[in-house]
Amino acid sequence: MRINHDSLGGGLLVATGLFVAIYSLKTYELGAVSRMGPGMLPAVLAVLLVILGCAIAFPAMKQAGETISLNLRPLSAITIATILFGILFERFGIAPAVALMAFACTFAERKVGWRAKLLLAGFLAGLAVLIFPVALGMPIRIVRWPF
Repeated sequence: MRINHDSLGGGLLVATGLFVAIYSLKTYELGAVSRMGPGMLPAVLAVLLVILGCAIAFPAMKQAGETISLNLRPLSAITIATILFGILFERFGIAPAVALMAFACTFAERKVGWRAKLLLAGFLAGLAVLIFPVALGMPIRIVRWPF
């Protein structure tokens, strides 16, 4: 048995599906098919996710594939960017939070230059401002200086 991309992905789908199924069965009332409770939809979707994960993982375990190498640079850049957005959004507003999140995400790839990083951060911040507070009218602060 070799662990390749498909077997790892299928295993993650199975693990996620099992977690959601157990959580929804313990937390929410399942109900009956004729009178569904709030836990029915997550439980059914979780079972379907487990079946899909098995359908992906089991055939992949029989195939020869390349061994997976874990690259920590993209994983850490995206994780840090997500945490930055969560910290900065409430304190500084949507524009700085999206700009710094996009800027931090660009460090996942080595080939992106500084000009491209700054252009992407500015474009995505402007797009987020146009979509959420302006077009949708959401009550989100665009820029806030807490000091």
